[in-house]
Amino acid sequence: MARFSFHVRNGSTFKDEVGESHTSVEDARAQATEIAGDLSKDRDYAGYAVVVTDEQGNEVANVPIGKAGL
Repeated sequence: MARFSFHVRNGSTFKDEVGESHTSVEDARAQATEIAGDLSKDRDYAGYAVVVTDEQGNEVANVPIGKAGL
């Protein structure tokens, strides 16, 4: 399992300092989609995205908040 971090970004980045373990990038992307869906219920997050990075800090997914699940 690899550790992925789920940051929230809109110009500035609100970093996930802990992260979560997932078996694949696809699983991490699914988690990001779920997070974005939960945050999309709050209008204050319109225009933000959940950005997933791997253990080396490489961006592996970017899920816009407000468009998750569409």
